[in-house]
Amino acid sequence: MNTFSWSAHDAQGRRGQGKVQATSAALAQAQLRRQGWQEVQVQRLWWNTATPVRTRDVAQMTRQLAALLKAGVPLLQSLQMLSRSLPSVTLTEVVQSLQKDVAEGQALHVALAQHPSHFSGLYISMVQAGESAGILDALMERLAQTLEKNEALRSRMRSALTYPVAVLVIASAVLVMILVFVVPVFQDVFKSFGAELPWATQVVVGLSEALTTAGPALLA
Repeated sequence: MNTFSWSAHDAQGRRGQGKVQATSAALAQAQLRRQGWQEVQVQRLWWNTATPVRTRDVAQMTRQLAALLKAGVPLLQSLQMLSRSLPSVTLTEVVQSLQKDVAEGQALHVALAQHPSHFSGLYISMVQAGESAGILDALMERLAQTLEKNEALRSRMRSALTYPVAVLVIASAVLVMILVFVVPVFQDVFKSFGAELPWATQVVVGLSEALTTAGPALLA
């Protein structure tokens, strides 16, 4: 998916602009025309300035939406209330876009499909199933539980990997220091033996010379 900035006007002549994600400029224009915009102009952004949406933010939004729907609040009003309470600016803009699309008559899963970088295919499929069966509130609650469990699992994995990664980094740093500062001191001693060095020692000396010679260039 690519990010495009766009500008256009609606049937009443009011100007609008923003960002949209699509695989090509033509698809981005077609997507905006389906939303009622006219004389659409798009320009691809080669870098994404938007703050990425965290999984925990999507899980929080899903949980809040499920609670509102279970309380009997209509979907459109629920999205409007969500857009005022989310901590993520990017996700707030996404919810506002969802609110606009739903207000224009689109199904929620169709509106979600226009933001594939924030909502997975499984997420969209479950929302579609909930809408078709008339149990959107129950499906949203199940989605929230799944996202929360996945986030908790990722958090435990990050915590579990912190120690071995730290050990690996420290060991690598110590190894580089030995090769750069310690081994060169013993090279003259090795040469004074007047005999062929074992292959393992030759490998260590070769690594030391390579790091000493090419290290500054690689670092630069």
